[in-house]
Amino acid sequence: MKWFLICLIFYVAAAGLSKYWSNEAAFSQAIAQQRGGGLTPIDPYHCPASHVIKDNFTTDSGERCISHASGGRFYEKTKPAKCYASSADAITDGCRSSLK
Repeated sequence: MKWFLICLIFYVAAAGLSKYWSNEAAFSQAIAQQRGGGLTPIDPYHCPASHVIKDNFTTDSGERCISHASGGRFYEKTKPAKCYASSADAITDGCRSSLK
């Protein structure tokens, strides 16, 4: 009986969190919509020409988001959640600049 209850608890918890595990992009977009400023990317890897600063949300470091400027080490690999006209705009919105 205890084994059944433990399994049931884990099943219910996993079902409630699965929406975050199964669709990370949708989760990132939901967070992005809660924040002000910035534009939505034009496709998964590109920002509009007027807003070349990419930001993406982090889950590993505990930071809210990291902004990547054109020419940076990870700029081409970054899938932006939002796009900004300047680094200052991204910082104002709660992001930190990429260290590389």
